[in-house]
Amino acid sequence: LPCHKIGAEGGAVGPDLSHIGGRADAAYIHESIVDPGAKAPKGFQGMKDLMPKTFGQTHSEAQIKSIVDYLAGLK
Repeated sequence: LPCHKIGAEGGAVGPDLSHIGGRADAAYIHESIVDPGAKAPKGFQGMKDLMPKTFGQTHSEAQIKSIVDYLAGLK
């Protein structure tokens, strides 16, 4: 079940990531993936425990970098 919306696809549980690259830099995006509770976006502070905190352990750094690069390019 997708939690984030990108364009017309996805869910509405998490923040819309359609233009995240225009709002956040790669370091912020990386931190949000590996430590999702570090800085919850406005309106989602109470939901910061919903995103799995295991992506840093279950995904290689190369996989995370690919995700970060993709999201950072969404402007």
